[in-house]
Amino acid sequence: MEYSAKVPIEQFDFIVVDECHRSIYNLWKQVLDYFDAFLIGLTATFDKWTFGFFNENVVSQYTYEQSVTHGVNVPYDVYTIETEISKNGDVIKIGWFVEYRDKLTRQKRWQQEDEDTEYTRNDLDKKIVNPSQIRNIIKEFRRALQTELFPNRVDENGDYEVPKTLIFLRPTAMPMIL
Repeated sequence: MEYSAKVPIEQFDFIVVDECHRSIYNLWKQVLDYFDAFLIGLTATFDKWTFGFFNENVVSQYTYEQSVTHGVNVPYDVYTIETEISKNGDVIKIGWFVEYRDKLTRQKRWQQEDEDTEYTRNDLDKKIVNPSQIRNIIKEFRRALQTELFPNRVDENGDYEVPKTLIFLRPTAMPMIL
């Protein structure tokens, strides 16, 4: 970046960078490098690049366990749904029509498979997406909400009610691609 007299490099004594695991790269890194200021980075999801950017200078850590103890966060439960495909992978059969998506242009095209193609559990949702698998997981989750996770949650109108819930899962809302 070029020097600007309107915004000199000594403009700030320190800069607070929230979500610094994302905002210390690309264009924002150039902005942060421009200023001659102390940087304070805040993140809950640091990685080795974040440590590297801040020269491994960790001033303070506030763990999830501490935040639950202090009442800032609530504890969580993990509910895992596995299917035969998520455990073992599957096979795309010869003759099936499969939708492919170009990673750069995101253009879609259909292609009939000319041989069987096996995929493993590790390929699922990375190299290939199986819509049937996704539907089965959603159905199971809906069933589990009412029978296992939050049973007897009926409001005064007789409607089933799920308490405030955050759901974290791998992104799978794509057509089948290979």
